Amino acid sequence: MKDPDKALAERFRVIRAGGELRFHEHVRSENSTIARIQAGADAVIWPRLGGGCHLSRDTGRLIEEAGFATESIDRFTFGIPPLDPPKPHILGIAGRPGSPRVDDVTDEQVRAPA
Repeated sequence: MKDPDKALAERFRVIRAGGELRFHEHVRSENSTIARIQAGADAVIWPRLGGGCHLSRDTGRLIEEAGFATESIDRFTFGIPPLDPPKPHILGIAGRPGSPRVDDVTDEQVRAPA
């Protein structure tokens, strides 16, 4: 993604109260040595090989900075050997702060006039 801040701002704009942002992204490692390797790969070759993606982005932080509240987030390492090295990933759900989840809205609330 070329401009994650802009993309997340647009998603925040269009996701209504009760809606969800579901995400699965590879992210910057919490290990400082691996994070430096990721940043080096981003500076040299990875975005060209990976269709513009960046290994060293802290996508979870970017999602929260865009205004979303993280409801759940799982961290794990995944890769497809031999060409794709293991990388840290996040998988989660975020929504607008203070809004009810879609699953929690009753039929009466849906039919009530605004």
